[in-house]
Parts: sequence; structure tokens; C-alpha cells
Amino acid sequence: MKDPQSKNEAIIAKVKSALKDHELDAFFVFGADNITYLTQVVIPFANNYPNLVFASILPRQGEGYIFCPPSCEEAVTDQGWQGQVLTYSAGFPFSKFVNSAKYAFESLKLQKCRIGLDYARIPKTLFDLLKTMLPDVEWIKADEIFRQLRILKTPEELEYLEIASRVSDRAIVSALNHLEGTVDPVGYTLVETAERMRVHVGEFGGAVTGHVSAVQSASGQLFFSPVRGKVTDGQFLRYDLTCQYGGGWSRGGRTVFIGNPTEDHFLAYQQNLILKNTAINSLRAGLECKDVYNAVGVMAENEGINFFKEAGVGHGIGFSEREAPFLNASNNERLQTGMVIVLDIITYGPMMELVHSLDTYVIRESNCELLNWYRNWDRLYLVTGTTARHG
Repeated sequence: MKDPQSKNEAIIAKVKSALKDHELDAFFVFGADNITYLTQVVIPFANNYPNLVFASILPRQGEGYIFCPPSCEEAVTDQGWQGQVLTYSAGFPFSKFVNSAKYAFESLKLQKCRIGLDYARIPKTLFDLLKTMLPDVEWIKADEIFRQLRILKTPEELEYLEIASRVSDRAIVSALNHLEGTVDPVGYTLVETAERMRVHVGEFGGAVTGHVSAVQSASGQLFFSPVRGKVTDGQFLRYDLTCQYGGGWSRGGRTVFIGNPTEDHFLAYQQNLILKNTAINSLRAGLECKDVYNAVGVMAENEGINFFKEAGVGHGIGFSEREAPFLNASNNERLQTGMVIVLDIITYGPMMELVHSLDTYVIRESNCELLNWYRNWDRLYLVTGTTARHG
């Protein structure tokens, strides 16, 4: 596997090329995922603190800066960041941060330059302060530039996304192995089996977990539902898990069955696979995103399969858990070689519980390539019997 520095160099080369193409002197970003994209530094839980400011600036020439509160400085330097770290005392209305930003712009001689900004990520109050403090800067909305930069992955990014997707599948399988032989009146709680997934992410090399869920019965009828109750025999169990490796995210999700299923349960899972395979056959460069959605819709109508249309049938993934492109009924964006797609086709079980089985693919010229190849999920996974293994 290539080291993180090679991934950093490949992305930085792409970013600096974009700066030149758009006649920009630097990018100044505030979204946690865009910060990671520019720096390959993951700031822990940055999205959980909307009252704090995290930012990064990358000039066309020279090293960049990361801005963070003092409590995060060690986390930044421990990840091998070679640029400058500027810390500031947190507080409203962001005056300390703006003073740090002014210092950086003066140090980099960017006071009268064209700066690309991820405009949708910065609070208006903060932007107004920056315009006052740096009146000669020409601020350019760069959200679409970042969208296009991130939508096509470098080979190094693909490697990290492949590892992340494998980590999530291994974590799910290992959590399921803990359940073998425990399904009885004193068996695992759903909270405990969800926690097993989170623990195994760390054991298999993942750095961060995001959404972790384990649901059954009525709770399974909702996509986001509180995790409560015990693992119950005779029902679907749906796991959902997002995790990160080296800045790249995986979104995993599997529907399994506890005990011995009925024909209706087998049929429900098979129907999901029918629609999923239809989508796989449409995942190739040149087709529009809505073509994949429409192919699934036609197959669902022909086979009499009800699916959750409003959610679309998949989305991109990279330095955030869910990003462009989106496979829905209205998106006419064309799939391109190098895009990475999570297929997420949601159908229904006998109790109207949501059934899905997520897989991640990279788009190739004439087909698509599976990234999370750890296990084949082309049949319903049954949790029965006993096991002595954990992985």
C-alpha cells in the first residue's frame, strides 16, 4: 500500500493544477471534508462543534496553513502535517480567528489576490468579518470547483476507499459472529451489537466511526431510528455503519436474519438483490445518473417490487460519507471513469422493515469494479448455531 504522503502529493498536484486553471492564488476552506482533502489531516469531531472554526489555506506556491483551537493542535501535528498550524482562542464573534487569518494572508502575501472559498461552508458573520479585515481580497465562490475536484478519485484515493470499505464489512461480519449462539431471552442487546461494530472498526485499522446502528422489527421501518431492545429471533436485523480510513469514508449496511427465515423473508431479500443487480449492470461511464435510477424503477415495476424511491439508489463517497454524484430521478450528470458510488437500494420486508445491502463501486469505462470485496452478500446471511471465532 502507498504511504499517506504519496496520496497527499497526488491530490496536491490536482489541487494546484485547479488553482492555475481557474486563475486563483489560493484556496481557503472551512468544510471539515475539504480541509481533509487539502491537507490529508483529519480533525476529530470537527463537525460536532459548530461554534468553533476550523479552516485551511493552500496557496498556489508554498506550504499551507491549518487553523484550529489549541486543543486540536496535537492531533494535527501527530498526523504528519508539514505546513503551519495557527491556533486561536475560541469565541464569538470570531475575532480571534480572523486575526489569525489576517496574519496568514500577510505572511503568504495574499492580501490583494483571488482566493477560492467554499462559500456554502462559512457562516455569514465570519465572512463579513473577513471581508472587513481583508478588504482587497477578491473572494471567488469555489464550491463547484471542489465538487469537480473531489468527484474523480486518484488511484491513491481509491486505495484508501477500498480499505475503508473492507474495514466496515469486516466489522459487520465480526459483530455478527459475536451473535452466533447468543439469541435467546438473555441474549445481546441491540446497543451491544452496535457497539461491537464500532470496536471492530478500530481493531481492523479504521480511524473514525460515524453513523452506527442496529435495528429490528418496527424500528427497522425507519431509516434513522433509536437503537433499543434485544436481538430477537425470527426477524431481520439491519446494520448500518460509516467509518473512515486515512480520510476516506466507507458507508456500509447489511440486512441479515436472526434464526430461520420464512419464504417471505427469503423473497424480500431476493427482491432487493434483483434491483441491486439491475443497478450494477447500469453502472458504467457515459450513462447519466438518472439512467441507473430509471433502470431500477423499470425492473421494480416489471417484477412488482416496492422500493423506497425518494432516497434514490446510490450516491458518491470520498472525504465525506455522502457526496456527489447522486443516483436519483432528476440528475442528468454523466458517470465518469474514476467516480466512486455506494449503491443503496432500499426495499421492504414482510413487516415493512427496510432492507438493503450496500456495496461500493468504482466506475470503469465499460463496467464497474467492486471495492468492498471482503465477502459475497448474494444470499441472505443467517445467524444461527454457535461459533468460536470473532473475525
